[in-house]
Amino acid sequence: MAEVGISLSSEYGLPSILAHLMIQRGWALVHLGTVEEGFDEIGRGMAIHPTRGSSRHFFRRLLVEVYLLAKRADDGLRAVSEGLRDLEGYRPQWDHAELYRLKGELLLLQNVSGATDAENCFRGAIEIAQRQQAKSWELRATMSLARLLDQTGHRSEARTMLAEIYNWFAEGFDTPDLIDAKALLEQL
Repeated sequence: MAEVGISLSSEYGLPSILAHLMIQRGWALVHLGTVEEGFDEIGRGMAIHPTRGSSRHFFRRLLVEVYLLAKRADDGLRAVSEGLRDLEGYRPQWDHAELYRLKGELLLLQNVSGATDAENCFRGAIEIAQRQQAKSWELRATMSLARLLDQTGHRSEARTMLAEIYNWFAEGFDTPDLIDAKALLEQL
């Protein structure tokens, strides 16, 4: 779909939409295993996207996500810092919690002994998501924290906190996040 949109955006001279679609296509390529081509496409899209704007942090979040997927922690942490900087002065800060969660995951990837810093990021992401009543972000951050707590011998705490947020949901149990949460609960 992004490729069709890119073609139409180019044909009709819509550079802002073109940038969005290039970034989304790059994100999809990385997820499909074409990592370097995906990063190149994201880079081209970010280069033509306005330097400030309400959606720049969203695309920065996608970039951070693919850096994590590609196990490029240093690049991902730089992009997290830029994403958080992009959010300064914008309300509401939709991606704030998810950027902190991703930062925690990147810290663990970079240095397993960075568990304390990662835990602080996950707990911060949960607090932000709770203030924003962003249950999906809260679920993701809680899953990340639960995995870390399980690895550090706090399985009971991990299960309790994950069960609490999981039980809040009344629908959408076929979505990837809730499927993953259920599997993690069963594991715990």
